[in-house]
Amino acid sequence: MRPSPRPTRRGASPAVSMLQQLVSESSGPRTVYTEDVEGPGTEEEQLHGVAACQANDVLHKNWLVELVNSQVMLRGCETSGYVIVSAAKAQILQRLHSPVWKENTLVSKTTWVGSLDFMQYYATVDVGERGPSEDGVVWLTLDNIEERASTVINDLPDLVGSGQGVGGVVSNTVGGASDPNTAPLQLQRIISRCGCQFFYASYGENIDPDGLEEVPPLPDEEEEEPWGREAAVDAFTLTHHDLEVCSNPLQYAMVLDLVNNLLLYVEPRRREANERLQRMRFRLQLSAGEDHRTPILQLQDQVRSLLSMQRHLEREAYQVQRSLNDDPGNPDLEADLAHLEHEIHECKEKLSASSKELAMIISCYRETQVAALKTHQRASSHDQEVSVVRRAEVCFKHAHWRLTDVDGQLGIADLVLSNFLYSRLTKSNDSVEHLLELGNMKVTNLLPNQAYKEVLQPTELQPHVPLERQRALRIFCRVRAPVGGISVKEHLEVNLVPITIGLTHAFTRRMLRFFFLTRDTEKSEDHLEEEPKPVTHTRRARRSQQPPASTSRDDIEKMKERAEKNQTFLYIKIPERAPAAELQGGEGEEPGGPE
Repeated sequence: MRPSPRPTRRGASPAVSMLQQLVSESSGPRTVYTEDVEGPGTEEEQLHGVAACQANDVLHKNWLVELVNSQVMLRGCETSGYVIVSAAKAQILQRLHSPVWKENTLVSKTTWVGSLDFMQYYATVDVGERGPSEDGVVWLTLDNIEERASTVINDLPDLVGSGQGVGGVVSNTVGGASDPNTAPLQLQRIISRCGCQFFYASYGENIDPDGLEEVPPLPDEEEEEPWGREAAVDAFTLTHHDLEVCSNPLQYAMVLDLVNNLLLYVEPRRREANERLQRMRFRLQLSAGEDHRTPILQLQDQVRSLLSMQRHLEREAYQVQRSLNDDPGNPDLEADLAHLEHEIHECKEKLSASSKELAMIISCYRETQVAALKTHQRASSHDQEVSVVRRAEVCFKHAHWRLTDVDGQLGIADLVLSNFLYSRLTKSNDSVEHLLELGNMKVTNLLPNQAYKEVLQPTELQPHVPLERQRALRIFCRVRAPVGGISVKEHLEVNLVPITIGLTHAFTRRMLRFFFLTRDTEKSEDHLEEEPKPVTHTRRARRSQQPPASTSRDDIEKMKERAEKNQTFLYIKIPERAPAAELQGGEGEEPGGPE
């Protein structure tokens, strides 16, 4: 492999330079360059959000917020206990950059850079029978939050404690208590000291070049790469370097409760408004363009009539109020005034509902007009390139997760993941691309007296390829814009290296018990409640609990539900792989029969 000769002319276009390079290399050794062996850099250097925020065109730093030795308590609504997130140093910085060119237009550029140094997660080990209102919150001390330069044992508590590593227990007392319900709560470190960073680059409104002191030069099309380059694309990147995780089934259920009911929580009113908006969009997609204006005109007339009625009632109430001021204490006037105020209140509620519905249908009508215009433009100009509008990336270098028993100490399995990357691209034609890559994965069985210790791992690694560029799993999916409310998956591709699987009956049962502990508890409670009931009462209860006949729904609601459940794939690619699987059953069972 030898270095490529440089082009002879500086002003030559990239196509001419590539042609000269091919001609000059035709007489030399035929060596092919591969990106698997020598890449342009590390994965973090290739992340678009990081690259956009590390530019050298910063005008000034707008503001900086920094927190030292901070901690936040999170509590779910379905599980007992809580989670505390702490960081020795947390900061977020906003910077203003020089304007950049986007489609021959100057736009503003703003970046946000944030970091959490020495971030840790703590969770309660076992709350017991105490409810969330009875147990007090055990906050962390500075020794468990701040940065530690060394792990030297300086005092007696450092010797008898559980250490500063993942899985360590934080408690004011050493040793157990006679009554677990009266003992103080213990916090376990489920994620040790790690670092988290996020980068966000956004491009705002157009800028007039006449108002700038220095205008950046317009990029030269001849100097651009032949395969194109993304310019002025909103990008968000979240990175984790190393993650050391340790959790028991109760803590896992607690984290799921926080994710579902806190991070992904949507207010009921907002959810109802979103459902009405989706229903309105679906109804407009199914109707013709001329039919869109009829309900808009009807709602406008209704809003005008309600507004005139409200003004008429307010004038009548004003006249009655003046008469009541001249003759105070008149029961007839007081009754008329109360009746008019009640009618005004009802009229205002109807006017508010009609105004919201009118604003919603006008917004949906404008969206359909813009979508139809974009579709017409794409159909008329097939040569127009599709550009990336938005990009989001999540990655971490190495993650080690130890699954433990309920006590939080005895290990069940070790899960190791490396070089994880997920990216989501939104393009100008309303299509979305999802990419998930995983460099390596390994699951180890920690139960004693097991036939197979390695549960899941790649069978073999690719030779002559560094470990940093190995890809054990790659999933790519391209989703088109919804057609008539139906989501269309244009391309789905799953690439998986040959893997070796070794399962035992005991390991499978313990894993099911770990991930579905709450379901098993609910099933056992339901079984205990139903067991003492006689058969006759059970039958009567079932007969009495039969739901009433469902009311007939409109066709639009039925079609909307069918469209949400319908998944259309145009192209699915799954290469043939032969996994090596070995199953070990329990005592008295044939191999290959795990539950």
